Amino acid sequence: MKEGTAYLDYVQGGSGIDYDFGDNARELRKIHELIESIQQNPYARITGISLVGYASPEGYATDNILLSADRALALRDHLKIVHTLPETLFTADGRGEDWLSIDRLVAASDNIKKYMILEIIRGMRDADEREMRLRDEWPDFYEQLRRETYPRLRRIEYKITFVILELTGY
Repeated sequence: MKEGTAYLDYVQGGSGIDYDFGDNARELRKIHELIESIQQNPYARITGISLVGYASPEGYATDNILLSADRALALRDHLKIVHTLPETLFTADGRGEDWLSIDRLVAASDNIKKYMILEIIRGMRDADEREMRLRDEWPDFYEQLRRETYPRLRRIEYKITFVILELTGY
């Protein structure tokens, strides 16, 4: 099994694959080269490709679950066509907003007010209210999160499983 993360750039709220947008060409090349390396081995067979999409907290949490799933499906469709792979090899799922990563990044930061910010992140169950409170109470910190952290949350984690066929003796 090989796995990785594709940090694809999207128009805000969009799910389409655009090679010319951001660093997408480089990010997509990593996946393409991995699939091609398996396909070029005459003894290897891909048995599954799992795609899990994530979104940043901008917008509504329910919309972001759908958006992250749409992004995983768009990558599935792209890979399926480019590499002539059957749809049955793929699973695609959307997990929505990645608050766990935000929590980890804030906890590791040297921000003097990180404990008050962590109280909001960890203490509020509703993701939309959590984001609104961060934006309203800590606008400078929220803007820094939006600029520096949120783009890294918009990603697709992939796992490609494959088997290597063994040659049997005569």
